[in-house]
Amino acid sequence: MLNQGDREKVDQVWGHFAEHRDRTDCYLDIEYVQKVYQQRRYPQGQGFLDSIARATGGPFRSTLVLGCGDGRSERSAFEKGLLDRVVGVDLSQRALRKAAELSRQAGLPHAEYREADLNDLPEDLGSFHLILAPASLHHVQELEGALDWIARHLDADGIFALGEYVGPSRFQWTDKQIEMTREVLELIPQPFKLFANGEVKTAAWQPTEQEIIDVDPTEAVRSGEILGLVERRFDVIERIDLGGGLLFPLLQGIAHHYHHKDATALSLLRFLLYLDDVAVREGVLPTTSSDVIARARR
Repeated sequence: MLNQGDREKVDQVWGHFAEHRDRTDCYLDIEYVQKVYQQRRYPQGQGFLDSIARATGGPFRSTLVLGCGDGRSERSAFEKGLLDRVVGVDLSQRALRKAAELSRQAGLPHAEYREADLNDLPEDLGSFHLILAPASLHHVQELEGALDWIARHLDADGIFALGEYVGPSRFQWTDKQIEMTREVLELIPQPFKLFANGEVKTAAWQPTEQEIIDVDPTEAVRSGEILGLVERRFDVIERIDLGGGLLFPLLQGIAHHYHHKDATALSLLRFLLYLDDVAVREGVLPTTSSDVIARARR
């Protein structure tokens, strides 16, 4: 379990994000990247929730959202007609208040929100048809215990689904990621690799582990172990690796240049997406983003 000081850090970071949604420095926040990833995942125009619904055989009888944040996942499921009873848990009280507010505004019935540490989930939550982890498992230190808890709390026909950052823990990039990022930055025109302060980015975003811990002690704590641990405990129905092994370290801090509909920026972004896709597909770089749908191994 997290101590009180760490809990306050988490509440500050993710409470602010839930209330404002103002992050623009990560490649995953770029609208065009989101569109390409959606097409890459599901070329027929559906999405992750539709795949989960196929695995569950229809709407979700009961849903638990681990690390619900502002409640975006459950509202999306409700809009698709897939949701009945839902419980959202999160460590951030501010995020939970925002989730409850937005769920009421959306008319979502039977929504319950509870504060909980994903490292030590309460046993009294009951069992669920769907347990969903929307980019939350990479904040869990006690991964083995959390995954065992999930397996115990799934209905007999239940589904566990996660859409996760699964790249190197604490963003400690591989030597190949660092090398390739430096080489690609040399090819990018200067206006598209400037930080907000005007400095030119010449190397991969390389935070120390302590710098990550100082901001959020839970961030990417064991992210590099998630896929292996899930596959040892669950029968995987579907796994889609989206990429990001190049784009994450490359565009961190300069992604704001690619939010606009500038023709040059869009052309550059298409080129970078292609490089990223080839590098991850050929096993040169690791994926940093994966969707997984699984059943508990009984």
